[in-house]
Amino acid sequence: MVKTVNEVFYANRLMDQEEYEAAKTELLSIYEYALSKGEPTMYICYRLAWCEYNLNQPEEGIGWLDHALINDPYNTLYSSLEYSLFDQLRSKIQMHIDLNPGPEGEVERLYHICFERGFVNSNLEFQMIEYYMKNNNFSAAKPFLDNALLRNPNDREIKAYRLHIAEIEQDKPTIKRLQKGQISHSLNRLNLKVVHQ
Repeated sequence: MVKTVNEVFYANRLMDQEEYEAAKTELLSIYEYALSKGEPTMYICYRLAWCEYNLNQPEEGIGWLDHALINDPYNTLYSSLEYSLFDQLRSKIQMHIDLNPGPEGEVERLYHICFERGFVNSNLEFQMIEYYMKNNNFSAAKPFLDNALLRNPNDREIKAYRLHIAEIEQDKPTIKRLQKGQISHSLNRLNLKVVHQ
């Protein structure tokens, strides 16, 4: 146990010196040792999540933080890091959208991580709309547009995007509804969570 404590201090010192790869390697070895001895690993998982955050690898950080949150879901340090990791993940999604074309399916994969954990906000939803519209993937954009219209039926840009798709598909009832400003609640086909900002 004393050996593990000394190694944790060493890993923390590496993190203070911003040597995150070395700290991560050290923490992984401590994690394996603690698991083999049946000792608690929450703090080590938390520190590994910090390393991943500083290495700009939010998906891995979220995975490590999940281990810590399972045992202590009300820890404010863990929750604070979780929000930071998801902010970083949303920035990574925007980076992939701006690269256009980013890696095949990467934007959807990262969005799905946010969606599963309930970290989808209006801004991320709009990023996905722009991404699909830019790539002429109208069938994928439609559910996002419909959900956005449920949240904000008077948003001109979203209405214009949705009207554009309806005109391409020659969907006359939707065209009429959009031109009159009537948004049907049945349009939300994906049952996306409505998150109010």
